[in-house]
Amino acid sequence: MLTAISSDERLVSAAAIAGLKRTRGGLFGAGKEKADWSIEINPSGGLTLRRPWPETEERASLAVHAAWRGPVKLRREGNAVVQQIEMFFGPLLSEEQGMALDEEEQTRAQAFLAELLNRIPTWIGGVEGVSGWEPPPAQMMSDWLNAAGHEAAIDQEENLRMALKRRGCDGQIRVERATGRLRFTMLLGEWRDLDAETEQAMLALADEANTRSRLVRIAWLENDENARRCEAQVDLSGLPFDEPLDDAAGTMWKEMVRATVDGLELALRRLGLELNGLAEPANRDLAEACGCGW
Repeated sequence: MLTAISSDERLVSAAAIAGLKRTRGGLFGAGKEKADWSIEINPSGGLTLRRPWPETEERASLAVHAAWRGPVKLRREGNAVVQQIEMFFGPLLSEEQGMALDEEEQTRAQAFLAELLNRIPTWIGGVEGVSGWEPPPAQMMSDWLNAAGHEAAIDQEENLRMALKRRGCDGQIRVERATGRLRFTMLLGEWRDLDAETEQAMLALADEANTRSRLVRIAWLENDENARRCEAQVDLSGLPFDEPLDDAAGTMWKEMVRATVDGLELALRRLGLELNGLAEPANRDLAEACGCGW
């Protein structure tokens, strides 16, 4: 006999298994931390977590991304800044599919969702990653990328490299694999000796792209006092992975890899040429106009 379980019921049950407390207002918290997370299951099979973030200077809010492990980012919502975690499960854990699972399948799906929620304290902690966690094998990652329509080369260190195409520029992506780490990185540009108005305009553009991007985060880095670097990143460190993969984990990984590449393609279209255009001295007037009021 099939029993219908709503997204809210599934979420509350999985959160309890993961040790997350829920307030009467519907917010969640881990351990002794303040319960200020909102958690939502998307009907199509996604999970989004948000909590308020103390207002920071804009450059710092993009710089912190480089240190964080897991699918976590900062983004703007109006005049506020939130910390956000986003994951995609695909149809297996969607509302429609959840209504059709038998009791044993529902139990497995619930346990998998709880395992994902259990990673929250590690991800919001930032830099240490999941102790002892190993990423999927390079060939498996390559197969998933192939299924998403992209070819990747595997180097001697078992990292992967691939390229995205846009008229006028290519996006070179490095997929770094190591204990406790799995990160897709696409360099969007490096510059030296930017004047204040130009850098402000470039930051405004990068910040807007970061806010509008799903899963992808934009990192603005200062290599030294006069050197700047901008990257599009997706960090999947710590996502549940144990071989052999069951249906829930296998579907999630394929969906996350597909969403990663789609997001990086969008970042390339939004910033691949535009940042370098603003950095050109001949476009100083445009940079001043773009950065006005930011």
